[in-house]
Amino acid sequence: MSLEIQAKVLRVLQERIVRKVGEKKERPVDFRLISATHKDFTDEIENGSFRADLYYRLEEYPLYIPPLRERREDIALLARHFLESFCTANNIEPLSFSESVLEELTAYDWPGNIRELQNVVRRSAINRRGSDITSLPGQLHHAAPLQKTTAQNDAPQPPSEHRTHEQPTKASEHAPEDPAAETSLRDAELHAITRAYTSCGGNQTRTAKVLGISRSSLYRKLKKYGIEKNITLSVKHES
Repeated sequence: MSLEIQAKVLRVLQERIVRKVGEKKERPVDFRLISATHKDFTDEIENGSFRADLYYRLEEYPLYIPPLRERREDIALLARHFLESFCTANNIEPLSFSESVLEELTAYDWPGNIRELQNVVRRSAINRRGSDITSLPGQLHHAAPLQKTTAQNDAPQPPSEHRTHEQPTKASEHAPEDPAAETSLRDAELHAITRAYTSCGGNQTRTAKVLGISRSSLYRKLKKYGIEKNITLSVKHES
């Protein structure tokens, strides 16, 4: 948010009036504002990119919501909620997670937090092989390492160990990727997109929503795999 916009937001918060674009008349407004951020505004204020007066106006009643990795007991509950919502929205029979999948979800660190969990649940539901979800998308295992929630792992590491962890050796840095894993990921993505696209009747907007990606990303993937053309030809052949 630019400093100019910040000044306007501050004025609205203080005076409770707004003026629509193109109008000269000011209108009173009555609202309750809830704002959220993942940034440290102490640094933002110090470097001059955020107004201190706006910050203190917004910080009337702050609430800290810890990331998923700090409240792992909520992960299974949230995953079940997202799965139930997905089934309801897409008229699917109720699905469930296997115990091993719930353990994997709980162990994962979720750098993308709630949104990443929701998208993983959706992809898992699309890739299911029955009424139980028994496996997770391959991307989950390649995105970040699983972390154990022990005090030892949470404790700060010595600088030398940290550097070793951050700077891989040349052998590991240039090691070739596993072709089998790459093929498996490609097949999983192809299967997920094809299944979602078919179940949504070829509606790209709905398919993108189900997959948790943008419509432009879906269009590129349809073109990449030739899914739309193949499905169209298959329907004509069956008819």
